[in-house]
Amino acid sequence: MLAKTFSFLLHPLFMPTYGILIMFQAGSVAALLPWEVKQYVLMVVVANTLVLPMLLLPIFVKRKMAKDYSFSDRKERVLPLLITFVLYAITFYFIGGISLPGVIKGFLMGSTIAVLLTFALNFFWKVSIHMVGIGGLVGMIILVILKLLSSIVGFLLVGFLFSGVIGTSRLYLGEHNIKQIAGGYALGMVTMICAIYLF
Repeated sequence: MLAKTFSFLLHPLFMPTYGILIMFQAGSVAALLPWEVKQYVLMVVVANTLVLPMLLLPIFVKRKMAKDYSFSDRKERVLPLLITFVLYAITFYFIGGISLPGVIKGFLMGSTIAVLLTFALNFFWKVSIHMVGIGGLVGMIILVILKLLSSIVGFLLVGFLFSGVIGTSRLYLGEHNIKQIAGGYALGMVTMICAIYLF
């Protein structure tokens, strides 16, 4: 029960929202944005990367496109990942059109690329999407600390802790093996670090 609870609370769809909230509290240039801008960014991110994808999940299950909400079969993940990529790309398009710190745009671009790479990899290998998500979040925190000299080491430590928790939970539930866990974590972290570094 605890493993399933952590799998939900640390679901990859929550990661963009968590990331934006962390950046707004990071004591960096992102935290100094006007409230109206923060509100717009958060609204777009929550709507496109969390609410809409979550609303689609019951449809996939009801139409027998997935056995349950775990989407354990690799084939069941194809369409949800494709739709998620499109929604993330739309989010990056809307956010990219306004004046924002590069770290925010880099984070959203990294998230979009990570979903695309996961979608492509899914045809051959069942990588852990949960670990892609948390790996990307930790990668973002590392770059915010290094690039913006932001003192959010506490967030980094919590990120590493939750990485271990969700990785252990996915192993315990039998959803992935250690290679799929490590592979997903590396994919998310490396993609995010490269994306933010380029911005």
